[in-house]
Order: sequence, then structure tokens, then C-alpha cells
Amino acid sequence: MDSDDRAFRIAAVALPVTVVGGALFLAYSHPTLLGALAAALLGLPFGLFAVRAAGHRTPSPGGSGPPRPPGPPGPRAPVVPAELPPPAAVFVGRDRELREMDTWWAANRQRTSRTISLFGPPGIGKTAIVTQFAIQHAAEFPHGRLYGSAKLRDRPADAARDLLTAFVESLSEPGAVTPPDLPGLAAAFQRLTRDRRLLVILDDLADDAAFAPLVPSGPGCLTVLTSRRELTAVPVGLGIPLRPLDRSDSLALLGRTMGGDRVTTSADAATEIVEKSGDLPLAVQLTGSTLAGRPHWDLELAVARLRESGTDREPGALDLLFGLLTAEEQGAFLRLGMLPAPDFALWELIAAGGARDEDEARRIAGRLADAGLIERVTPRGTGGPGYRTLDHVHGYAVFRVESDPELRRTRDAVQRELREATGRRTRQAQRSDWTLQRRAYAEKDRGELDRALGTVRGVLTAAGEPHRGRTSALALATLAELNTELCRTNRTLEQAEASEYARDPQVLARTLRCRALEHRRNRRIAEALADFDRALAALDEATLSAEDVDRERVRTLRERAMACALGATPSDGRRDLARIEQILLRHRGFEQQFRPGVQWALGSLLDYADSHADAVRELHHGERLAADSQQRLWQAWLRHALARVTLEEGNSEACREHANIALELFGAMRHRYGISHTRLLLGRADYKAGLVDVAVVRYEETLETLRGCDDRNLEAVTYGELAAARSAQGGHQEAQRLRELAKSMLRGVGDTYAADLIDHEPMPAPHTPAAPASG
Repeated sequence: MDSDDRAFRIAAVALPVTVVGGALFLAYSHPTLLGALAAALLGLPFGLFAVRAAGHRTPSPGGSGPPRPPGPPGPRAPVVPAELPPPAAVFVGRDRELREMDTWWAANRQRTSRTISLFGPPGIGKTAIVTQFAIQHAAEFPHGRLYGSAKLRDRPADAARDLLTAFVESLSEPGAVTPPDLPGLAAAFQRLTRDRRLLVILDDLADDAAFAPLVPSGPGCLTVLTSRRELTAVPVGLGIPLRPLDRSDSLALLGRTMGGDRVTTSADAATEIVEKSGDLPLAVQLTGSTLAGRPHWDLELAVARLRESGTDREPGALDLLFGLLTAEEQGAFLRLGMLPAPDFALWELIAAGGARDEDEARRIAGRLADAGLIERVTPRGTGGPGYRTLDHVHGYAVFRVESDPELRRTRDAVQRELREATGRRTRQAQRSDWTLQRRAYAEKDRGELDRALGTVRGVLTAAGEPHRGRTSALALATLAELNTELCRTNRTLEQAEASEYARDPQVLARTLRCRALEHRRNRRIAEALADFDRALAALDEATLSAEDVDRERVRTLRERAMACALGATPSDGRRDLARIEQILLRHRGFEQQFRPGVQWALGSLLDYADSHADAVRELHHGERLAADSQQRLWQAWLRHALARVTLEEGNSEACREHANIALELFGAMRHRYGISHTRLLLGRADYKAGLVDVAVVRYEETLETLRGCDDRNLEAVTYGELAAARSAQGGHQEAQRLRELAKSMLRGVGDTYAADLIDHEPMPAPHTPAAPASG
């Protein structure tokens, strides 16, 4: 952890609790005042917070009359991101570096190369300096300040793409389509920054070549890079090597971090502490923060502990921090030096003897993290907890172990226990692999989505570091499918596809099905069908039991049937359903598990073939079966389908009845995507019933609920239907803007058919949205 990151944590803790409590009150009673407070505290645009807080609320069920429609929208304010981290709670010194940056920027605003680079070892204070500079010059960058960190990212290319995606989304208008690939992202970023004055901070870079596309193109833009070594791939106008603080600044930092007058009353001891800290801001702050928690200690006692905890070498700041730990914390810390790598999970700390159980391990790890010796991290794609010992801290722990013969013998025993524990976990993962996967799907069908996500993450956690193979790949693919159901950005699918076991038939079948679902959602029906067919072919090569293979076949054929419905090839979809019927006859227990989903696909096929009465009958049958078997997710989607079909029949009242039940079911599951689909149907029903003002509110609620979902097609269709409703209200100029936005989004995802329908009023046909990801 750099001093910059430590300072950010201290700054966050230092905010008075009363401010948080007051903000919660203001959020409810005075949203506009809350916006002003947020702007003052965080330096963010007032309008962002005011609009969020003051947005309309949906009336309670007991309210009278329809919700009041909002007035005509005013002109759209430009997007002004302000994404800086909080400033350091205690910032001391660095006047020379800041003056050098100020002088260079004042003289080089019009140059082609407008890049400043700060480099130095961990803990030297890079992030704190650039944040201070950004705050001082905020007014010179009226179009925004962007910040991105590559810290703890193993692959610079992935970090660069993720940051580029975030920057493009920050600068784009709401609803704009974000390019999926790196070249498209780079081109979009250059276009968006061409006529803007932006400050871009890229923090803790290891390989600047990967981050070259994040340097903005605008003549008034400035890029500031930080790194541990001098960078060469990006042209730099000013490079500043950072050195330790002056001694007087180190003493001032220690005193302000600790509080009180101990630096003054124990000047010699304070000087020895900062000297052993190497005058590095991180080391001084860590020591000061630890001593702040021990206000009854004088600094002479701290120095004595420093000398006692030292080794044969000259004691340093980490010796002091080690000496300030409790005996329990010291024991756990030394066990970290016996682990083979800085990254560890709680089970590894337990296996190494650093804790007796998970609760104790979590408590000790939390205290070591608070002391700044380890960091909490989230292993990519798993969502599970993990920790990482800072590089220099891990080296120190290893040094202490190597320096003590008794600790070396303990280390050998610990590593034997770790190998045995890894073997036990491997066998456990192999036994539980497909059992857990089946449980996750059962939990998904019951609408227990959080529990299903937890089950899959449990498989990933159990797999651990040695299992970046089939078990982890299968779990990642299952997690990706759950993310697809919830319409979340699906990085886990990319990780499963990049796994060394990606060609394993089971893994391949699941990742292809998930990719096909994404194609179908975006109306790329030919690509979806091709991937479904490849998934079925992969299952023919699988080495699973016949029952497990047939489970996967049923899921894949059901989803393929829906793609056939959307692609206007219902006969192919009926053949898929016929194959499912043969499978259901072969396995007892399949009927109850899979019948509701099969009825959903059958009803949708009939609906798209304009056999509405037959569709209603089959969907009703499926909904009753889903309710009887407590498959709440399928019950909700079947009610949604019934609402869609009855609306097409012209029965708005029946549509509302089914949609309200679906809305209640989706709400209980916290299923934002299902809620969005259902609110869109209610908006259509209101529009067709002539309740245009109410429909406008429904559409705007749909768009708000879609925030965080990754369905540009549905979002675009909602904008198109909102345009029709706005036009009916007389807001023709706003309606035209919304139509153009909708058409641009639809063409961006390749749905030119729906884009061509946008200009035709009344509304687009109800068939326009893609099918929900569940089916």
C-alpha cells in the first residue's frame, strides 16, 4: 500500500460521523441541500448530486391518483466527471515538487506533449502529490478530472482496457453505446477528449506502453503518470524523481498524524523513529497512526520496543510496527512469512497455524490490514475475500523467519501442512464440483439469486490458487450465466474463456451457451444459433454422466428454441422442444425441474407465431407448475410473458394484472433486469390505454432501473417508446432527440430492424425488445 492509499483511508475515517448522519437526513428531506453538501465535501458537480437526490419517487400503493409526470426536461448539462480520490488527511512538504509541476504546466499548456511523470519507490507519496496538484488546478480543467489506478493488476493490458472503458463511459452521454474492443475504446476516448480540457491521472503504472491509449488528445488536456520506475514508452514533458521527505517534514508528518505534542516533548525519540522510517511518508504515517492508537505511550517506550523487536541488522520502521503488534498478531504475521506467496486466503492462514478458525483469522487479518501490513483484495472474477501482504512487508516477514532457526523448522512443518490441506481441498472440490453446480441452478430457479451467487463463489474459494483449471473455469462459466440472467457486465465469462481449461467440453458448452445468450439479447440471432449448436456439439464430447449431460442439453435446447422464436423460425424451435421431451422421458425428476422453463419457451414460440390463445394457455400451465414447485424465477418470467401476450391481444387490464404480479416477484428477488422488462410492459399498457403522462413516468422508471444493467437493446427501445410518449405530450423537440439516441444505440448493437421502427408512431411493436436473459 503506498502512502497515498493509506492517506486516502485515513481521510475517509477522519470524516466526522455526524456529517454522514446529517447527510442521510438531508437525503430524505432536503435533496437539493444534500447536493450542495456533497459538492462542498467531495469537489463533485453539484448538479450530479442534486438530480440524483431530488429525482421523483414512485407513489406508495396507498397514494391516490396516478404519479405526476415530470415537466419538460431542460437542456442537458455537459458530462463533467470529477473522479479524484480524497486528498490526504495530512499532507506535509513537497513544496518543491508542486512548484516544479506548476511552473512546467504554466509554460507548456500549448505544447503537443503535455505529460508529467512522477516516479519513486512504494510509500514515497506519489498519489498524494498528484491529488494535491489536481485540487489546486481544478478550475483549469472545466471538463473534468479522471483518475485511474493500475495497482494490484497482474496484466497491464486488462487494466488499461478497464480504465479506458470507465473513462469513455464517464465522458459519454447517458445511453451511449460503449465499444466492446480496445481499438474502438481508444478511438472513442480520443474523440471524446479532442475538444475538452481534462486532467487525466494514471496511477501506479508498471508498463506505460499498455496505457498509451489513455493519454487524451485535447490541446488543453494534461496527463499525470505515477510509477515506481521512470517510464519510457509515453513521451513525457516533465519527469520528477521523488525522494524521501526532509527531516523537518517527516517530524511534522509524524506529529500531525499522532496528534498531541509527543514529537516536541520527545524530540530525540521522534527523530530516531522517522530516521528508522527512512523519511518515507508511508512508513512515517503507519508509525504515527499506530502510535495514535496508543496515546498513553511516550515515544521513548516506542523506541525501546523498536530496539527489542529488531534483528541482528539495524532496526527499521517495520521493526517498530512489528514491536507494536500484540503477541497474537506477531505470531500470525510471522506465519505469513512462511507462506509461499504474498497473496493468501483465510484458510491458508488457518492451515499455517496463524489462527484457529475462520472468525479468528478474519479478525487477525483485519487488524493487520488496519496496521497497514496487509491489504484486502478481491481475487478477480470470484467476489470472494482475499488478502495480500505488501511486497516489502512480505520480504520483512520472510527475513525474520530466515533469521531464526526455530522459525525455519516451524516453516518446514507449516509448508507440509499447507500441501496436505491443498490436497484435501482438491479432493473436496472434485467431489463437490457438479453437485454445487446443480445446486446453484436450483437456487437460481427458486429465485434465490444471492444464494446461487454465493454457492458458485464458494466453489471458487474452495478451488483456491491451485485450481485455476477445470473447477474454477466451470464455476466462472456458471457465475457468468448468473450475471447474464441479471444482465450484468460479464467479465467472468471472458475469464472462463481465457482459462487453460476453456476447451474442456463441459466448460466450453457452458461458456458457449452464455455467449449465445448475450448474442440473442442483442438480436444477433444467427450468431446465437451458431453458438448454441457449438455448445450442443461440445456436450457430445463431455465425460459427465448421462444425466448431467442431459441437464445441460435441456438448458441449451430451451434457450435455442427462444432464439428460433426471435429469428422467425418457429419450426426449428419446435424441433428443439421435441428433443427436450425425449430427454424428460429418460430421467425421473427432470419433469418437475425443467417443465416450467419448457412451457415458457413453448408459450413464447406460439406467441411469436401469432397463436396468442394457445400461448396464454401454455404459459398459464407453466406458471402454475412454477408456483407449485416454488420456482419463483420462472414464475416471474412466465407472468411477464403472460403480460406481454395479453397486451398484444389488446387486454390492457389483464396485462397490468400479470405485470404487477411479475413486478412483485422480481422485486422480492432484487432482480433489476426483470423489473425493467416489466415496467416497460406497464408503460406500453398505459400508453395504449391513453394514459400518456403515466406512461412517461413508467418509461423513465424503466430507464432508471436499467442503470447497471448491460442491455443496450432494451434501453434503446425504451428511449424510442419514451420518444413516442413525449411527442404525444407535445414535446416534439425532446422526442426527436430521444429518437435519434435510440436509433444510434440500436444500430450500435446491430439491431437495424428495431432502429428503423423508431420513426414510426405509434409505438414500436411489442416484439421489439430482446427476450430476457433467463430464457
